[in-house]
Amino acid sequence: MEKTQNIFKYLSKKLTWNLARIKFLSNFLESLMKVKTVNLKEVANWMDGTKEDSIYKRIQRFFKNFNFEEKDLINLVLELLNIEWPYFLSMDRTNWKYWKTNINILTIWIVFNGIAFPICWELLDKKWNSNSQERIDIMKKVIKILWDKSQIKWLLADREFVWEDWFKYLIDEKIPFWIRIIDNYKLDNSKLKIKDIFKWVWKKHKHLDQNFKIKWNNVFLSASNFGWELLVVASNIKSDNAINNYLKRWSIEVLFSCLKTTWFNFESTHLTDHKRISKLFWILWFAFTWCYKVGEKLEQIKPIKIKKHWRKSISTFKLWFRFISRFFYNFLPKKSDLKLVFYFLSCT
Repeated sequence: MEKTQNIFKYLSKKLTWNLARIKFLSNFLESLMKVKTVNLKEVANWMDGTKEDSIYKRIQRFFKNFNFEEKDLINLVLELLNIEWPYFLSMDRTNWKYWKTNINILTIWIVFNGIAFPICWELLDKKWNSNSQERIDIMKKVIKILWDKSQIKWLLADREFVWEDWFKYLIDEKIPFWIRIIDNYKLDNSKLKIKDIFKWVWKKHKHLDQNFKIKWNNVFLSASNFGWELLVVASNIKSDNAINNYLKRWSIEVLFSCLKTTWFNFESTHLTDHKRISKLFWILWFAFTWCYKVGEKLEQIKPIKIKKHWRKSISTFKLWFRFISRFFYNFLPKKSDLKLVFYFLSCT
């Protein structure tokens, strides 16, 4: 109960919600850290209250009836992260199926310190890939959140995010991008395939200063051979570091694995309504960011050991999450732990 009050104390300074809603969120966050799953019945088991059934109904009412301004919450998390702009963005999509319902989330992330944090997301009413208009719409939302497109350093995306209108939008808006493309694409008005241009590339990165027409848009191409396949990246700007910049996109899988399977088990939710899933996704993002800030401080106090194969003895997120989970299970935490866990919520 004391820990819930501490969460409530900090959130009430930052959110203009009804105090009962903030208290509920505080209670929900503490239970989420304990059970490590978004299964609402499991979360209800550990929330403060009289009966499990009544708590579960409160959770259902929260996700069904309570509407909040996502922009305020996003600004809160950005303040907590304290990332200086311009931002490195990445676009990705995750999907799974619950019974007959397809859960398909198109997301734009901020890449920071090797971790990707979601800044905007859209649930697609289909199981397939997004189209150009859906991508353009979510980019417009991001620009509105960031106030200005000049705050975008560059945008990364994988092979599924190639489309004529999408490329044209990014080029016209002068948003720098590095997007991977399939190596067997044919150049427009040519029988030549992209892999034919880079057939002599081996291990070393190669950047071509010449403009090529892909999907009826002029782009610069860079490639690198990783042995098992040729990685080709298209961009609207010249850069010798195009491949290295694109490889930062792979850090996104860290957050997806944490949310979906490793810890929070996002796929175990039985929610199917898009608005409710979006609310839950925000809460998970907040919890992940909180864990990150605590873990960042923990590594400063006691760095993770690096083994002989140059990998960490324990993953960074596992360190963060174990510490906070133990903290909430322990009814008499140390004062130093109490300060460490709740200090960051004040966004100081």
